[in-house]
Amino acid sequence: MIRFSAEKYDEAHRFDAWREEFAKRIANNDMERLDDLRRPFHAEIANLPLGRVLFAHVRGTPIRTFRDERHVADRNGDFTLVVSRRGGTRIARGEDVAAQRGVGASLLTYWHPASAEFHADDDGWFEAYRFVLPREVMLAAVPNADALCFRPIGMLNLQALDYLVQYTDKVLIAHAFADARVMERTSEHVVDLVATILGPSREAAATAERRGMRAGRFEAVLAQINAECFDPRFDVQAVADRHRVSKRYVQRLMERQGETFSHHVLRLRLERVAAMLADPAYKDMRIGEIALACGFNDLSYFNRSFRRRFGDSPRGFRT
Repeated sequence: MIRFSAEKYDEAHRFDAWREEFAKRIANNDMERLDDLRRPFHAEIANLPLGRVLFAHVRGTPIRTFRDERHVADRNGDFTLVVSRRGGTRIARGEDVAAQRGVGASLLTYWHPASAEFHADDDGWFEAYRFVLPREVMLAAVPNADALCFRPIGMLNLQALDYLVQYTDKVLIAHAFADARVMERTSEHVVDLVATILGPSREAAATAERRGMRAGRFEAVLAQINAECFDPRFDVQAVADRHRVSKRYVQRLMERQGETFSHHVLRLRLERVAAMLADPAYKDMRIGEIALACGFNDLSYFNRSFRRRFGDSPRGFRT
């Protein structure tokens, strides 16, 4: 990631310096503040190039960025999907406006002068993801992409948007990419998920399902497992119900990653037990209580599984 922060400038001149150094010179746009000018200005941007796709994680105090005729002289027709994570957005070109509050997505292009407003949440901050996608790539996947710009996206696929957000959280932000092949594959997943959100062409739909939706769904499945697997009632049916797929689909999704669903859940539960047994904060908690808190309701099965995984009994491991 390439990171930029306004914090390096002194507070009194921070916005003016950021506007000149980043907005005008690097981003080729202009900007203005939308909040109380007496409040300290803040802005952070992390850019991650992924092949021909550019991802940016943006957060800060409310601003309006815009490009006028001076900034669009090259008539760059690339598309940008703006995903609001905190606060809201208002994307506008003339009378065409797309506004989002909370989590939502809007598509824009700077083919003509346009603006993007980033509004704060109740805490005074906004956060957004930006995906810049080459024009030829987007039109191949979504032939009517131009018609979707600066308008509320009525056919928005909320599940695909959720997958894109989770894929971004778990893969783009949490990982560094050194392998060009991995970066290219990741950019394909992003394009496929964006296309699914907007409504892909018939030809692109199968590809999007096979690549992007599968990758996004896998990250969403992992997130659900990590959050819920310590409930003894948690099982593969709970995951299938959440994502509206079959149990067998969930099993195949996990197996493609080299681990079955049951083995993955068991590993997470055993690792949590081991961590609690080694933590002095839980020294007064009985082993059976720890096992139950980590999702085991069969102590015999728990003891066998623990010994097989760590080569010792839970009591021996604790001492």
